[in-house]
Amino acid sequence: MKNSWQITPRNNISLVRFGPHVSLNVFFGKPGPWFEDCELDGDKNSIFHDIDGSVTGYKDAYVGRMDNYLIRHPSCINVTKWNAVVCSGSYAQ
Repeated sequence: MKNSWQITPRNNISLVRFGPHVSLNVFFGKPGPWFEDCELDGDKNSIFHDIDGSVTGYKDAYVGRMDNYLIRHPSCINVTKWNAVVCSGSYAQ
């Protein structure tokens, strides 16, 4: 795997506050010109744990890329604006 900067289910986030002008809490979309294309293995399996729901509004939720079909199940919620899914459950990597 070329990119070691993947985010994993062991990356937890909590107590986040967003300013009034923040329009995207999460974004797995196309990167700016200073990044690679975000299509490497580490990018594709990006996922993080929103412990208290301060990012997603759902306590104990996991957020991953919308095209990560390995984490998806029928209860996942698509957030198209973020290019992400919000899922419950337990994940390992």
